[in-house]
Amino acid sequence: IKLTKTLQLLKSGTSSSKINFTGGVLDCSGIPSGWGVKLNGSYWNVTNMTIKNAPDCGLVLQVGGYNYIYKINALNNKDSGIQIYNGAHHNTVSYCYSAENYDTANGGENADGFACKLSGGPGNVFDNCTAYHNSDDGWDLYGQPYSVTIKNCKAQKNGYGSNGDGNGFKLGSASQKITHTVTNNSATNNKAWGYDGNGNVGHITITGSTASGNGAGSFTRIY
Repeated sequence: IKLTKTLQLLKSGTSSSKINFTGGVLDCSGIPSGWGVKLNGSYWNVTNMTIKNAPDCGLVLQVGGYNYIYKINALNNKDSGIQIYNGAHHNTVSYCYSAENYDTANGGENADGFACKLSGGPGNVFDNCTAYHNSDDGWDLYGQPYSVTIKNCKAQKNGYGSNGDGNGFKLGSASQKITHTVTNNSATNNKAWGYDGNGNVGHITITGSTASGNGAGSFTRIY
């Protein structure tokens, strides 16, 4: 399906009756500006699809919560592949693949594989996801005001944009004191650091995680 405007998922299900949205390829190249898919509702299962070529982020979760994002391929979007934003809370992003996202307007500065930054709510989890060859970071938690869990994930070859930071896992920002949990992940061949606290002085728990071949080193500013 070729979209010509942002697909907005605004209704909400319930804990016992979720809304299922599954299958297919959403080509967002016909959208003049904005995100590919915006999920504002709660209690959705968004599964087994490709979201590609959006002029901004591929899939954005905002406002709602308790959504399950499973086996989404977010490819070649002009900002982050999958982003949690604006109070979205208690979402699980699982077995997703985000690759080749590049924001041409900023030399690659903003397009992460996965982002939960600036204003995401509590209780968000990434599990068994892969961020591959995105122009900025693999994961970006810059300015995120609540704890995030990242487990069993891979960040590979991120930071190819001329202005891309290129961290595998960016785990906060300066003047923050936010705890994050990072378990059984790997960061390989990213432009900068494998794992970067980025000035966040909160207690970041990293266990069972590995790093190799990253341009600046494996771990930095992890408290």
